[in-house]
Amino acid sequence: MVEVSWDPVQCRRYTENMRRVAKFDHAPWAKAIAERIGPDRRALRIADIATGPGFMLLELGRSFPSADLIALDGASPMLNIAREEAAAVGQTIEAICCPATKLMLGDASVDVVCAKQLLNVTDGQPEIVQEMARVLRPGGLAFIIDFDRDCSPALRWLMGSLVAPAVGGFDTGRSFRAALRRALPFTDVDQWMRAAGLEVLPRVRRGVSSMAMGRKVATGDSSHACPRARPLRRCNQGTVTSGTLATTRT
Repeated sequence: MVEVSWDPVQCRRYTENMRRVAKFDHAPWAKAIAERIGPDRRALRIADIATGPGFMLLELGRSFPSADLIALDGASPMLNIAREEAAAVGQTIEAICCPATKLMLGDASVDVVCAKQLLNVTDGQPEIVQEMARVLRPGGLAFIIDFDRDCSPALRWLMGSLVAPAVGGFDTGRSFRAALRRALPFTDVDQWMRAAGLEVLPRVRRGVSSMAMGRKVATGDSSHACPRARPLRRCNQGTVTSGTLATTRT
């Protein structure tokens, strides 16, 4: 587990570093999620765990303008920034400060739940996935994006040593390399999803990361179920104690 104290200054610094890479990272992943959800125009409820400045959540908001966007994070200064980012692009979010292992959402209350670059930096991964499944409505979709241990070592070196520093700066490159060393075996992610009662869908890999997908099996009344996930072509935070969020937020 990685311990970082997310005070307002650190949160601002992180936000500006990530702003440089968002269009190469958060935006493409949001597009992949939107394609997987399909052309659903209902008022979806989309929750993003360890949202940081909300870059990926707000990209999803562009794809689904009628959606209710829920930003969850263990650092209240980061949620303040997420609200500012939303206001700057004319969007509204519901911001909730809570740990990923105890989401302050009701059972079966959202249609889509996402966690990007969270599981590689925290303990309690199975519990986090259980929480994701708990808050999903029947037929709802869970998306877990993280660094993939099975990606090419040469590609990891290229991204960590050259691309990330060139795009995001020295600090981003350093945290990126550290996170790559904690890359996940996605067979474990699939097991956590199955144990949580999710139907595991085909994985997507992009660069050094993968996206695991799971659908909550609909039982009984499925009137609120999301549409069946669409096939997708292959293309690419944490435990909180005393105001400290365990994450590198890459």
